[in-house]
Amino acid sequence: MRKRRGRVVRRQRAVDRAATAEPDEVKRAPHSMVVHRGIVWKTVRQMELDLRKVMEPFTASSLKARRKNRIKDFVQVAGLLNVTHMLALTQTPIGINLKFARIPHGPTVTFRLKCFSLSREVRASQRRQPPPNDKLLISPPLLVMSGLQKDCKEHVLVTTMFQNLFPSLNVAKVKLDRVARVVLVHFDPESGLFSFRHYAIKLVPIVAKAVKKILAQNSSTKKIPNLSRFEDMADYLASSGQLSDSEDEGESRDVERHVEIEKAVDESGDDKPRKNAVRLIELGPRIDMELTKIEAGFMGGEVLYHAITQKTPEELEAIRKQRLERKLLKAKRKREQEANVRRKLAAKSKGDADTEEDELDETQTANVAEDDEIQDEDWFRSEVGEEPEPDLFPKRQKRQAKSRDEEPPSKKQKTASELMKERQDEFLKKLKKNQAKRKKRKLKGKMNKKH
Repeated sequence: MRKRRGRVVRRQRAVDRAATAEPDEVKRAPHSMVVHRGIVWKTVRQMELDLRKVMEPFTASSLKARRKNRIKDFVQVAGLLNVTHMLALTQTPIGINLKFARIPHGPTVTFRLKCFSLSREVRASQRRQPPPNDKLLISPPLLVMSGLQKDCKEHVLVTTMFQNLFPSLNVAKVKLDRVARVVLVHFDPESGLFSFRHYAIKLVPIVAKAVKKILAQNSSTKKIPNLSRFEDMADYLASSGQLSDSEDEGESRDVERHVEIEKAVDESGDDKPRKNAVRLIELGPRIDMELTKIEAGFMGGEVLYHAITQKTPEELEAIRKQRLERKLLKAKRKREQEANVRRKLAAKSKGDADTEEDELDETQTANVAEDDEIQDEDWFRSEVGEEPEPDLFPKRQKRQAKSRDEEPPSKKQKTASELMKERQDEFLKKLKKNQAKRKKRKLKGKMNKKH
């Protein structure tokens, strides 16, 4: 019965794994993690949470990093979670930096934040605040880049970094009604700053505001427009005072902002394809940043671009040589450490025989030293004809004091506390010795099993 039950459980687990397995499209999509390093302000931590919402759904939204965690820890976990990019926020006395890095070999693009606004601050500045909608985060955002120069190497690398940060869209298969957000990256050549914006896309039917009021849903909760001052319905619809200039221009005059959505259900419940106006609602965060550095590796390596300092080819070659020497030295030290570990394990596996031989060698050397001292005393007697003074051979006097047969007369009797302390020390020594013997026996058994 146990075997049958175990087989059923294994089958059920396999079915559950197949059901929860991610499709290939999701695995191939770029994944990211947003973290902060070091001590930062609360606003920087809030910026970290806002950037995670921008990178949804392919990001670690509930990642909790500790102070002890290092960049290497995140890199080791990244391979298991299919993470391809890392966004790191750091704070220095000069300012706040935002790094975009490709895992695991780089490159790394570093920006310095000149000014920024959090998502809550952007919503607070809007007259009509949009309600929170988590459905917008189900699909990845659309990336729009403008102002970047194609003949500039730095801009080409930045463009490639942002393009690989978000999943690519198949124009033939994508459905426009599923594209709910857009990320705008714009470069201003006058100021030299990159603008990072995050918007929500809203599709609005192309009708006048007056008609919207009449066709609005939940008419019981909304007020019906006052038509008493109009003699005819045409006067109400033709009245230009019912909507502002910006709304009139955005909904009826600007034809470039009109798109046709197939099977788009509008507010009236009609599912026929019709044209809709595109509106952008800013979600935040709002960031203006400056490109400061580009590195070839992950969070380090050769500096490909630096906004402040520029080095000569000779200096770059010297830096490359130093980096190569450090790399070779590190590999050499690692090999030496591994060799030392193997040598120590082999020495421990030999057993207690080596320790006993060492003890015998020590006793033999001690006896030889005593014999030498005795010979020196005999030579002094034969040459001088007198007994040597006690200070002349202090080692011999100490050995006589430490001998087991006789005790020096000047030695004081020990108190009870001193005797107890000596007994405790002897007990601890014996305990340590027994523990060392046990470890050696275990190592012997392990080595024998391996062989």
